[in-house]
Amino acid sequence: METDKFFVAVSTPGHQIKRHSLALFVLIFLLQCVKTSSNLYSAPEDCEWTLMSGSDVSLTCHLKTIVASGVLATNFSVIQSEHTTSLTVMCESLFFESTMAPMAMSHLRYLKALHVQDCKLRELPIDAFAGLNDLRNLSIRTMNDDWGEFSLSLLSNSFSNLHQLENLDLAHNKLERATDDMICHLSSLKVLNLTHNDLSSAITFANNSSSKLHKHCANSLSELDLSYNSISIITKKDLQNFKRLRVLNLAHNDLFDLDETMFTNFAKLQIIDLSNNELISIPARIFQDSPDIREITPFKCFFSHNEIDIVAENSFSSLYNLYTLDLSYNRLKHLDVFTLNGLYVLSDLKLSHNSIYSMHSDAFKNCSSVEDLTLQGNNLSHVPTALKSLQFLKTLNINNNTISSLNNSSFQDLKQLRHLSISQNQISNLTREVFRQLPSLKTVDLSKNKIHNLEHGLFDDGEALNTIDLSDNYLADINGLFMNLKSLVFLNVSRNKIQWFDYAVIPTELDELDLHSNEIETLSNYYELEDTLQLRALDVSFNFIAEINAASFPNHISRLKINNNRISIVNPFTFLAKKNQSNIC
Repeated sequence: METDKFFVAVSTPGHQIKRHSLALFVLIFLLQCVKTSSNLYSAPEDCEWTLMSGSDVSLTCHLKTIVASGVLATNFSVIQSEHTTSLTVMCESLFFESTMAPMAMSHLRYLKALHVQDCKLRELPIDAFAGLNDLRNLSIRTMNDDWGEFSLSLLSNSFSNLHQLENLDLAHNKLERATDDMICHLSSLKVLNLTHNDLSSAITFANNSSSKLHKHCANSLSELDLSYNSISIITKKDLQNFKRLRVLNLAHNDLFDLDETMFTNFAKLQIIDLSNNELISIPARIFQDSPDIREITPFKCFFSHNEIDIVAENSFSSLYNLYTLDLSYNRLKHLDVFTLNGLYVLSDLKLSHNSIYSMHSDAFKNCSSVEDLTLQGNNLSHVPTALKSLQFLKTLNINNNTISSLNNSSFQDLKQLRHLSISQNQISNLTREVFRQLPSLKTVDLSKNKIHNLEHGLFDDGEALNTIDLSDNYLADINGLFMNLKSLVFLNVSRNKIQWFDYAVIPTELDELDLHSNEIETLSNYYELEDTLQLRALDVSFNFIAEINAASFPNHISRLKINNNRISIVNPFTFLAKKNQSNIC
């Protein structure tokens, strides 16, 4: 809200007072409100303000650049101190260098949040934020990474006296070095964001780390984000002061090796993200000497998008409370019996996009609590027998492998399985017993295989099935497959070779049917089910249909696609009874 502009708009000379006394009263009331607001707060030129809770004001100022001195110096003193609790300074995104003077905002004693965006600063001087004793959130994003020659330098004590600061965001500044001087005075700091910079190492601690100040440096820090930098090595010493850390993000760096003792000091760590690095292995003892981590609930590890081809035996065995483990997009080839040993409460396991071609039959024996397993994009030629240990498994994604057949024991003992995705394999046919042991199955995706034939009644044991996807196969006939599935609401058999179709082959409860890109010539309705079927969405586009009539579509249909057929005859009253029809193409 911009007070001055709002006042001018209300009192424009062209306004004419209406004769009714009520209108006159409203106008006088509005003018009085605006006048009162104007007396409360006045924003400088190029700034706009909004009222937050109570009388707190958030002020946003748009500047070309910040100037420290001279006739064009940026005068922050014109900002009203009282009520201003949040200030955002936005410079032009084009390249104009900014300079900040010491104590430039010292009068803003009520400020709790300060955001400086797109101002091309080379350095933050000593006492740059002096006087802001109540500041809790500070964000400096110069976006210097858009300009090759510019990088932000932090002078010693740039943030001194900010004892209440809890969140410090220094992302996108092209910082080349971060030292303990930057944070040791910030006794209340909880979140430090250093993502998208040019750091080649973690925070450097001075040699005088035995001093009282350095012993307690960063003791309150709970979240540290060092992602998107150029860090190649990190050791126990680099992290020694962060004993209360809960979240450590080192993703998108150049790490190629891990110090076996780097996590020994943590008592509260819950999330470790080491994804998108150049790691080639996970050391055997990396968590063995971390007794405090063992007790943390829940604990999550992310190692995706590395070059890991070896996970040493028992690497994770001490992580009793590891809930999520992401090893996707690596180079794993085999899972041994002890690779995942000791992960008794592991719930979410991601192993997609590796080169796994085999696994020990007891590979999952000691992580039997897994509920979500992703094996997509590996080299598996059959469904692993190791799955039999996962009696609590609810979601299984085994897409994009080289599986050619499914047998009666492929999914043995997976009685809790609800969602099965096995698309993009080489499966050519299935027998009736394949899904018999999956009483909880709700969705099954068999798309993009080479299925020519399916045995009648294949899905009949799936009383809970509500979604089936058989698209992109070679099915010529779907008779006898779905009519008994009372819970089925979505069926996709598009891009097959189906030549004959009658509405009797689908359950009356079906809500959506996709038949596009087949070879269907007629939409048969031998039993005249148009008023019985609950079907609301139908796609029969890209077929060979030549004629349609009132029986061609169920009466409850609301969305219909019939484009790209050979329709030459549309019989009278074809759509007369389709009361819900809203979209036909």
